[in-house]
Order: sequence, then structure tokens, then C-alpha cells
Amino acid sequence: MAKKKSGAPNGSLDPQPGPGLVICRNKHWRYISSFHGPWLQLPPEILASLAQQNWTMPAPRLVDPSVFYDVVKIRRYVDEAAQDSVRASTGVSNTAMTGRMDYFGAGGGPSSTLSKERIFKIRQKAVKLLSSAFALDEVAASVATMQATSTVEDVGGIVLKRESSNTDARYVHFFHEKIPSRAMEHYTPLDPLNEIISALPTEQQAPPLRTRALVQIFKKQWEGAILDLTAALRITEELRLMHKPDQQQLELASRMRNEKDAWNKSNRDWRSVPPLKDEDQPKSLEKQLLFNRGGVCLTLACQSVGAALDGLAEYQTAQESGETNGVEAKQQTERLEARKKVKGYAKRALKDYTAFIAHFDYTPGVPFETTNEIMRRVYDLANGSKTQPQTAKNRLIELNGSDDDSSIGEETNGASGGSTALIKRDDERSNSSDRSNMPWLNFPAPKIYPASALFAEKAPPDLPAIQDTKSQPRDSLHEAFGSSREAVTYHPLLTDALHSILLAHALLQTSPTELLRHATNAARLARIADGYPIFQAARSPARADWIEVL
Repeated sequence: MAKKKSGAPNGSLDPQPGPGLVICRNKHWRYISSFHGPWLQLPPEILASLAQQNWTMPAPRLVDPSVFYDVVKIRRYVDEAAQDSVRASTGVSNTAMTGRMDYFGAGGGPSSTLSKERIFKIRQKAVKLLSSAFALDEVAASVATMQATSTVEDVGGIVLKRESSNTDARYVHFFHEKIPSRAMEHYTPLDPLNEIISALPTEQQAPPLRTRALVQIFKKQWEGAILDLTAALRITEELRLMHKPDQQQLELASRMRNEKDAWNKSNRDWRSVPPLKDEDQPKSLEKQLLFNRGGVCLTLACQSVGAALDGLAEYQTAQESGETNGVEAKQQTERLEARKKVKGYAKRALKDYTAFIAHFDYTPGVPFETTNEIMRRVYDLANGSKTQPQTAKNRLIELNGSDDDSSIGEETNGASGGSTALIKRDDERSNSSDRSNMPWLNFPAPKIYPASALFAEKAPPDLPAIQDTKSQPRDSLHEAFGSSREAVTYHPLLTDALHSILLAHALLQTSPTELLRHATNAARLARIADGYPIFQAARSPARADWIEVL
């Protein structure tokens, strides 16, 4: 009877004969399949080193650094919380759990039992770690907790029994509370999140505001979701301004630039660059908010399409014959209002999605002539030839002449200055004699554009044609270089955003020529987007409602 009473205030429930499957609330979260991948199984040390290597590499980086650093921290927080929750559930200290042994391999005495107060402190620590993980990215944290021990799911509720005002425990318990499967909108009230938000200072309200917005999306409370996401974006913007970019961020950028210059001059690898501190690492919260708000606006635009078109053909026929009346005129006014909503929300969705993909770098690769020159030199080296024809030297001089122009796009990205090591020549290096036979450093670096530049009114002029790979000769060297010319920074939600941009343009009635260009560039980015070895491809590369919306 208690279960029936607890479910009654949440609205009308489906009359099911007892919920057959009860699971944690966070297992209903959207885009969970997009965040699966090897990062869940890789050792934390290797994962952290890969994130550092990804950060120090030239643009475009393989994976978006903000989401990469976030999943590294989420793995660390969830792993530590899982260990702490197991310790608390067993009531045994760390030394006893690892099995203290004497010199002869026998047990080192009786195990030390933890006191109740110590167990509670351990659970408090686990709850704080889990709360930090969900605050970074609740989708990635949900995927990570699914791979953890079952004790993680209960730690929030246990802490709340003794300390009901613990905000971290309430936030964690909200995700791990057991509810009937596929009934999240019925069994998820907003009151717990309202209380959590009101108990936190303003600068810490952005993550729970994002969570409340996602719950309202499940409940189809679209306007409330937009308000929460907009408020969270405003908080993140204020926090960015409070960090005094004229001092802290410029000093960090200057230090990173100096370290990369020293790294390039001494010819050291990425391990020589000191790792970023947690507070200096980029965060993905702003991207999450932009993506979700764009999705809500696109949903509202799609919902008004039916009202904008219903009865339009009949009205136009009646208007041509002069048989319209007051009722039809009123219906036409309603259709025009619905049409305004479609275009208004579609514009807002397009703006948010464009701002989202603007965070990711794209390169068309080196020019085709340069690729052929690289292949020719590889062929010469493979056959033992180290002499260069005069024509090749002249071509090399011509390529070097465009060095300054080719790196303009790169220098706009402050964190990617290290890629100039591919094009600079330094005669003062100690190993210059060894590099005299390696002319690869003389080639110009590829241009770097934000991914949103491909959907601007005027696209970059040096985009390669997609069908070039089919028309080029099929030799092994050409396939090796030709298939890797283009590159884009990967994000788990990138392909979904690309398809949403196309839907927004369709709703805005973009001209067929422009829409074809945008579709070609969306296919271009979706084809080269690859999150290996951190993320695996999502089960549904396009939006789940792609066919329905079309």
C-alpha cells in the first residue's frame, strides 16, 4: 500500500499489474548510447595520458578536450566512489580488504572493522564524488555508474536516511532512485530538483538546472526547459567573466605557448608538457546546454508544422474562387501564427546548434599537390633514393611561400599553436644534419576552420570534393594519404547536431541549392567523425526522429 500512495501524487499512472521492471531513473536518460566506448574499460592512468596527449596535439584534435577531460574525471570519481561504497557496505578497512599477509603468506591477524561514524564518513565522500561526476555530465556519469558496482546505486539513499539535508546525496539519489521502466515522466516530480537548486548558491546551480530541463523535456514542458537551459547558460557566462581572462587565462595561454615552443625546439614528445590542473581543464557544460536548448527549440518548431499547413490548400482554393468566409480567415490567421512559430523556433535552434559545432575544429587537409609530393617522397625513400629533382625543389619553394597564409586559420585557435612545429625550420637545432634528409617539415600546415564555417553563407574555398577519393588513382600510398586528408574534432553528439541543422534549414525553407550544400557538408563531417579509441559510434548516427520529422 505504501508504494501505491507514493506514486499517486505524480499524476495519472498507467494501470499496469505491478511494475515488472524497476530500474534507476538515470537509465532512462537520452543519448546514453552516444557515450559508450573503451573509456569505460581503459585503466584510469592510460585514459588520463590519452587526454593529455589529445590536448597537446595540433588542431584539429581527435576528441573535444572538454568532453575528454570530463570523462577522465568522471571515471576517477565513479571508481573511487565504487571503492568507498564497497568498503562501507562490508564495514572493513582498506588494509583488511587488500588482505594483509605476513612473511610466510598467511593472514596478518584479524581484520579491522570500521565504526559506524567512519562508515558514514566514507559514504559521504562517495556521495560527494558521485555528485561531482553527475554535475560534469550526467549522461556520461550515468553510463559510468552502470558499469560500477551495485552499491553505488544505494549510497545516496543511505546517506539521506541520516542526513536528509545533504544536497549532494539528494542529487545523487535523484538519479539512482528506482522507478518503473519507461515511465519516467510519470514517476519523476520536479520538487526534489527545485529544493536542490534553491539550496545551492547561484554559481553552482547550472548543473541541476540542466538536469531539471532534461526532466521537463521528458514531461514535454518545453518552455520551462528553455528557461532552465537559458538560466544555466547565463550562469556559465558569468562564471567565465569572473575568472578574469585578462590575468589567469592569458597567463595560462602564455605558459602553454612557452612550454610548447620549448617542446618544439628541443624535439621532445607530448609527455614533456606538464598536465593541466583540474581547475584549468576545459569543461563541456556550455556545449551540453547549447545542444539541449537547440533540441528543445527544434521540437517546438516541428510541433507547429501541422498547424501551419492544416487546411492551407483548401483555403488557397477557396481564395482563388472568392468563396472565403470569416471562419476560414480566422483559421488562416492561426496558420500564419503557427508559421511564425516554426520559423522563429527553427532560427533559434539553428543558432544554438551552430554555436555548438563552432567549438570543434575542421581541416580540409593539405592541398592535393602537396599530398602527391608527399607520396612521391615516400616512394623515393622506400626505394632508397635520397636525391631530389630540381623540379621538386622548386615546387617545395613555392609551397613554402604560402606558409604564412596557410597557418592563419590555425593561429586563431590559441591552444593549437604546437602544430606550427610541422612547418617551421630551425637551423639551430642540434640534429639539423639528421633532418636535412627529412623534408617533411617544409610542407605547409593545413588550414583550420571551425566546423560551423562549413554551414556559413560562404563556405571555405578549399573544401575537397567528396567524390575525389573515387576519381583518384587507387594505389596504396594514395589511399593512405587520401583517406586521411580531412579531419574533424569528435564529440559524441556531433552527428546528431549535424542532422538537426539540416532539419532546421528544411523548416526555414532554405533554397534547395543551399540545402544540398549543407547536406553535403553534413555528410562530409559525419563520414570523417571518429571517436576511437575513446568513444564508439552511436547506435543511431542520425536523430532518432529523423524520418518522423521529414
